[in-house]
Amino acid sequence: MEKNARKTMRVAIYCRLARADQDDTLLEMQKEQLRIYAKERGYDIVAEIAEIGNGLTLNRPGIREMAKLAHRHMIDAVLVSDISRLCRDCRQTLRLEEKLKKQGVSIESIKGNPLPEYRQITIALGCIME
Repeated sequence: MEKNARKTMRVAIYCRLARADQDDTLLEMQKEQLRIYAKERGYDIVAEIAEIGNGLTLNRPGIREMAKLAHRHMIDAVLVSDISRLCRDCRQTLRLEEKLKKQGVSIESIKGNPLPEYRQITIALGCIME
């Protein structure tokens, strides 16, 4: 192997719908967008995680599956269509990001990365609450 050869990024695709009564095709659309995004970048899709559930908590089977993959060092990144698919609570999303980061796993959103803004909001709210 060449010294400068780059390792292929191993990713898990994560998709979520909030409610079971939502159109099933929305979940498949998220998956397809993420598959295309991964293929365009040469990423290796290791897992596809899709679930239906409330986005206000991280206590969901799909999030636990993602954490297991990270803990086992099977993935380098988690791909989401939008960061809100992970969680709708800024603080919990940042906690998840930190937990994954400790395992060497990043979060990549195809709609951009609002995590720096989440940090600023959380810090500002923390100051106000003190």
